[in-house]
Amino acid sequence: MSKYVLGISLLRCDDIFGYDVNLKQMNSHYIVYTILDPSEFYDLSYSEYIDLINENIGYIASHNTPFGFNNDIIRNYNVIIHKENFAKLDILCVQQSDSGELIAVLKTPYLNILQRKWKKYYSKQQELIQERKKIKSLKYREIHGIWK
Repeated sequence: MSKYVLGISLLRCDDIFGYDVNLKQMNSHYIVYTILDPSEFYDLSYSEYIDLINENIGYIASHNTPFGFNNDIIRNYNVIIHKENFAKLDILCVQQSDSGELIAVLKTPYLNILQRKWKKYYSKQQELIQERKKIKSLKYREIHGIWK
């Protein structure tokens, strides 16, 4: 298996995944729900998985205690789990725990950061090009040999 995979992961909680004394420390980790093949990604069949997860989580949440889900480590777990995009497609780095569970480290947020940085850099470069196209800038470079 390659270092990074496409997959769906869920934030672990005892109310959803069941209570286990050995897995108590994993309540702050993402658990791999499924790993997708490229064919599943290109034919968009993964959207069925996502819809099914979101419906089931919504059903469990509506029939749970009035206080909602309880997570000892993440205080706003109820807010996270009630989002529409709780289950989504992510780039994951998969590791196996001692108990055999597949733990996901999300890499998609880093890609989003890189996209934002690149977008800012690109827009600054475009502004610079537009500035250097002006007659005033071209004349300055012709006289002094460098850009202003």
